[in-house]
Amino acid sequence: MIDTNVADVGSTMPGVESTSGKKSLGANPVARIALRLGAILGLCAIGAIGLFAVIGLWSGAASATSPIDGLWLTSDRNAVVRVGSCGPRICGWIVRVSGRGSNAAARDSNNPNTGLRTRTIVGMPVLTGFSADGNQFSGGQVYDPTSGRSYRTTLSLNSDGSLNVTGCVLVFCQTKRWTRMR
Repeated sequence: MIDTNVADVGSTMPGVESTSGKKSLGANPVARIALRLGAILGLCAIGAIGLFAVIGLWSGAASATSPIDGLWLTSDRNAVVRVGSCGPRICGWIVRVSGRGSNAAARDSNNPNTGLRTRTIVGMPVLTGFSADGNQFSGGQVYDPTSGRSYRTTLSLNSDGSLNVTGCVLVFCQTKRWTRMR
């Protein structure tokens, strides 16, 4: 605790002698406020340093790799999806589409949002908003560019290294197994 009655600030401010022989700031309200403000600012600086340290640790944890980060071949073998962090969440983007003649879509032509129908499939987000809980990932969605629909989804890493992608509509769910690219 800082004693605001003791003037040990190294200045020549007029003070009043106390019983202990030290100069007191008792009658000088400006000096008392300045000393208290200095103490408050010092505590704020310590708090700010602590806050920046916590933010640094939190952002490091958010950007840490998850066990599903990497490249995944979809179950129909038509696309490769890169999974990685997107802020504090986990997302996935199409990085390659198999070129099976004219059937390989180049644009998101089935999207219900007409403004997005011209975007390219490669680079498009297909997994969004997942949170990790061990080898389970929930709270996200998968977008299917073939149908133009999004589904509530969970992801789970299997012991053999494959990834179950389970999309649900109401209570009806379907699971697809993706294979990690090496």
